[in-house]
Amino acid sequence: MSIFSAALPRGSFIVSALMSAVIGFLLGATWQAHAVMLAGTVTPSREAELSSVSILSYNLLQWVPPLLFVLMNEATGSMKAALALLVPFLLGGAVVVSFVNPARSQEHVSKMLSRRRIVVAEDAEDGSGI
Repeated sequence: MSIFSAALPRGSFIVSALMSAVIGFLLGATWQAHAVMLAGTVTPSREAELSSVSILSYNLLQWVPPLLFVLMNEATGSMKAALALLVPFLLGGAVVVSFVNPARSQEHVSKMLSRRRIVVAEDAEDGSGI
């Protein structure tokens, strides 16, 4: 039993609304964290390539786990089995994030950014840039 539902009757709408708001707030923050991590760790010459892969995987992970959850819940009638199906997605995400080395990536990216700024400045001076 959650601490939020201790004073409310079981199945209360207030608990559902409160927990939905908390989950929505926390998931909303992942968009910004994802964008900051991508900007700080991707080599400038590979931004387009890795951004498209990142967007594709992020969009797939928005609907595949909920779809599998619903299918498992409908097939077995067990919420425990449906929730257990989501564990591999969470563990997979933890494994992927554990391989990210932000310090090394930022060091590499900062070296590349100085080159990019020089190229953009030169393009702006001769009118061929942005």
